[in-house]
Amino acid sequence: MQCIRIAHLRERKHIRTLIELAESGNKAGIVFVAGVPGVRAFKPNRDADAVIADLLSEASNLVLKAIQLSYRKGYVFLENPDLPVEV
Repeated sequence: MQCIRIAHLRERKHIRTLIELAESGNKAGIVFVAGVPGVRAFKPNRDADAVIADLLSEASNLVLKAIQLSYRKGYVFLENPDLPVEV
């Protein structure tokens, strides 16, 4: 039996709510922020929670966006405002 963190349950609920909003004609989306140097794309970690990965891949009306930031010498830099999202 897989151990599900409470945070994963909350994330699933939020994604489902956003999907429902988008399906009812509202604009809804998720912005993923990558703070890892050298990252080339955002992709949900299926091993951590396959349900979240499935929800994101089925969310055709939901806007999914990713950006990449870095922190150097006390400043935050926007490295990539259009990081690819792979679901």
